[in-house]
Amino acid sequence: MATDGLRKQRDIEQRIESEWREATKHFERMMREEPEDRERCIRRATQHLRTPAVAEMLLQASHKMGFRNALQSYELARLVLVVAERISGYDPRVGCPLVYTDYQALGLAQMANAARIGCWWGLAEEKMTKAFERYPAGTGIPRVVARLHSLRASLRKDRRQYDEALEDLVIAQELYDEMGNKVDVAKVLLNRGTVLFFQHRFQQAIDANLRALTTIDEWREPALASMSSFNSAACYLELGDLDSALKCCSLLPPLEELGVPRGSMYHGYRIWQLARIQLAKHSFDEARVLLLQALDIFRNRQIPFNEALVLLDLARLLFEEVSPPTDEFFTMAKQAAQLLKQQTFRPEATEVTRLLVETTESRQLSGPQIQLLSQRLKEYAGSP
Repeated sequence: MATDGLRKQRDIEQRIESEWREATKHFERMMREEPEDRERCIRRATQHLRTPAVAEMLLQASHKMGFRNALQSYELARLVLVVAERISGYDPRVGCPLVYTDYQALGLAQMANAARIGCWWGLAEEKMTKAFERYPAGTGIPRVVARLHSLRASLRKDRRQYDEALEDLVIAQELYDEMGNKVDVAKVLLNRGTVLFFQHRFQQAIDANLRALTTIDEWREPALASMSSFNSAACYLELGDLDSALKCCSLLPPLEELGVPRGSMYHGYRIWQLARIQLAKHSFDEARVLLLQALDIFRNRQIPFNEALVLLDLARLLFEEVSPPTDEFFTMAKQAAQLLKQQTFRPEATEVTRLLVETTESRQLSGPQIQLLSQRLKEYAGSP
């Protein structure tokens, strides 16, 4: 059965590959249109915008848009459904009604993913449910099923349905293993490590992260490799094993050698982890220098959530250094709170932000409280 699925998948992928170059020209022309005019382009088009290749391009575009603009990501995913309607009758050799259903399911799941990023939880659940209702009528090829389970795992993780998320990730990993797709296996393992981290199963999370690291070539996938090593460091930090945490930050060659530009988000994560290790060691001078470097990177990269968390770490450092708390301590905490208030969060994270604002304004905030609030914010945001 698995062999039949892979054979059918290869047939479909070969067809998509054969039409990719021609479809790219029409896709790029459509994307130059105003967002509100793109659906009209698809509906008026003949062959060139009603192919699986265009549906794949829209899925990729929606995924890339993701955290930059959840609404635009959602709209691009919605266009996959418009294309899917047009695929019907496309080519009997690849079982068109089934391919049509595949892209309906994938489009719905990607809409759910965009809604997840936007924290539109009811909409996310609704679209994901519909995606899983549709996909059994499709081709059943492994890459479609694996992608659906991966996306549902991310939604379940953010909803703190951790056991259910792990079930989805097991299915996705088995299918990606079957396909020999090492990059996607590593992504699933990294996601699994994050879920285990939030379940406080730190050693199992380390195992998942390090397996992800050994699954891929760090020279080809430096971003994935970096996050695997940094997330392992975060786990060791929770276990109080500071030496192992430090080693994890040095598992890879320098990021510049791997082709990661200096000042990238991944440099910021590495420096931030090193800073947190120094903070745990009470090496305050070293921690301060590193935290300020990480703050500059996240500020320049316009990642306000991470900027806020680094400010909270700086405030915690000040609390550890000086007693009673100084005005600078409360100023930093207030800056972090202002950044967090501008973010779109699930209700629980909004409540944490409210507590931070209240305790800062009443000057009742303490270093241990900051650490607890930071941990809760990371959990609600879905990242160690």
